[in-house]
Amino acid sequence: MAPKSVSSPDRFQFLLEQFKLHTEQLRDFQSERYKITTWSIIAIVAYFGWVLTNPDEWCRVAIFSIVVAWLPFALALFGFVYAWKLHAIIDRHSAFLDHLENEMLSCGDKTEWAKFKGKGHEGKPLRRTLKVLWWSLLFGTFAFGVFLTSVSGLVCTPAETAALA
Repeated sequence: MAPKSVSSPDRFQFLLEQFKLHTEQLRDFQSERYKITTWSIIAIVAYFGWVLTNPDEWCRVAIFSIVVAWLPFALALFGFVYAWKLHAIIDRHSAFLDHLENEMLSCGDKTEWAKFKGKGHEGKPLRRTLKVLWWSLLFGTFAFGVFLTSVSGLVCTPAETAALA
């Protein structure tokens, strides 16, 4: 039997299907956030490994050494922006699920989402962890870019660069 606020069983079924759809989408966005974080870290660490073990490969062209130095920072920056855009989308879907739950069950502020948000929680431990991770990646890749830019003059001497060309 449908709750009092829902005018018909068809409306309740429609709302239930919407709830299922948006819950699935929310899970997909959370999975996407996890993937972008994981693959960004793997790509940056692998890139650092390549740069540190193959200085001869990236020293050949001066402009290339600048790109090599700052590419990890660009990867971290784009990953950071993408992850935060996903946070905004996740928040929007969460608010819509809260609305659907209120309409379907007509329970006002007693919904699970409202209780969850009422505690001041709002997923803060996970978001704080991701924030620290992304800021650490940004800072680390920036510091590494500065280091590579300053060291590239020592590693890639103009005579070696000219002889390789």
